[in-house]
Amino acid sequence: MGVRPLFTVHLDRTGHAAPGLPPGLREAYGGDLTFPDPPPGRPYVFTNFVATLDGVAVLSVEGGSEGRVISYGSADDQWLMGLLRGAADAVLVAAGTARAEPRHTWAARALRHADAAAIEEWRILQGRPLHPIQCFVSASGSFPEEMAVFGRDDLRVIIYTTRAGERPTTRLRDRGADVRVFERDSRVDLTAVLRDLKETAGVRYLLCEGGPSLFGQMLALRLVDECFHTVSPRLAGLGDAQSRRPLTGSQTWPPQETPRLQLLSLRTGIRDPDHLFLRYRVLNRDP
Repeated sequence: MGVRPLFTVHLDRTGHAAPGLPPGLREAYGGDLTFPDPPPGRPYVFTNFVATLDGVAVLSVEGGSEGRVISYGSADDQWLMGLLRGAADAVLVAAGTARAEPRHTWAARALRHADAAAIEEWRILQGRPLHPIQCFVSASGSFPEEMAVFGRDDLRVIIYTTRAGERPTTRLRDRGADVRVFERDSRVDLTAVLRDLKETAGVRYLLCEGGPSLFGQMLALRLVDECFHTVSPRLAGLGDAQSRRPLTGSQTWPPQETPRLQLLSLRTGIRDPDHLFLRYRVLNRDP
């Protein structure tokens, strides 16, 4: 383990009822990390995104990694991402995010996390698998066969798609993917996906890492309980819709229906003190 603590805590009103993190991780985070019980019929859903000060979450850069460009390569942001993956039973991402990072796996170790071993030990002590379930949603069922998540004995992969997208995923079944069809109006039925994850895969806590379109859809369906949001000390501008996208994609709300959030915690990094690490509870959500 490296330098401790990693974060300065300016506000924490999460109201932890019992210890969640083991001592080393709790010291690094500057406090505990726990979640309420899941609502009936679906997992407790929390998201994790980094965006610029003006709200850009996707910034296409030729030959570069858009996430690292937006986060300014923040080591603290990467550390928190790994911790949240460790807290999740499953990680949900859209096909576009998966296609952008075909060699990635959505687990702490994939980030070369300094505390990956401690996170994995924490999971084992809780009786959970070494890595969270890798869940993907795609209406088209289009995934690169060379994606690193396929064909691994230590990763469980579930793909949710439509009837039209089922055929393109046939070859992925042979590489260990569990393909499931939940469709509504030619799109993946996200409400049914969450219900299925809880009922058939035992997922109680689900981390969504995007991208923005998926996040916006889940917010619109009132399926998000909490948002972990890193504000990067950068400005990108929103003028070019082709190369940059806001945090919630193209989703919009009437003024009286905008999602309302309650700030639960505010941290800054010891190594990256100009980043803000925010945790919000979504107030207008459905159980």
